[in-house]
Amino acid sequence: MQLSAEATLFFLMVNFLICSAIAWSCLCRINLMHGKQTRMVFRLKYSILLTAASVAAFLPALFPTLAPVALAVFGAAVLFQLAGGARAWRGGVPQYAKSDPQPFDPEPHAHTGKS
Repeated sequence: MQLSAEATLFFLMVNFLICSAIAWSCLCRINLMHGKQTRMVFRLKYSILLTAASVAAFLPALFPTLAPVALAVFGAAVLFQLAGGARAWRGGVPQYAKSDPQPFDPEPHAHTGKS
């Protein structure tokens, strides 16, 4: 199936926007990670995903013949990201992903004056 020039340009722009959003999300999360406060595997996962999203955003437009390579690298980075969290999901939805986590309140009645 051969796409028209307009359709090709449209999909290049969609790819660029999606990959840019992924890269921005990774940058924001990496910015919140501080040295020993965040496990190395999380820093590594987001760094790899940021790199892959950046490559996938520009490579198809700059080097169309390498587009399948960009897609493979990006797919591998996403798979690495998902595989990194697989252990937490083995026993069901992990606490950090649940929509009803227990509220964290180190001093339950500090704001009301009750004890």
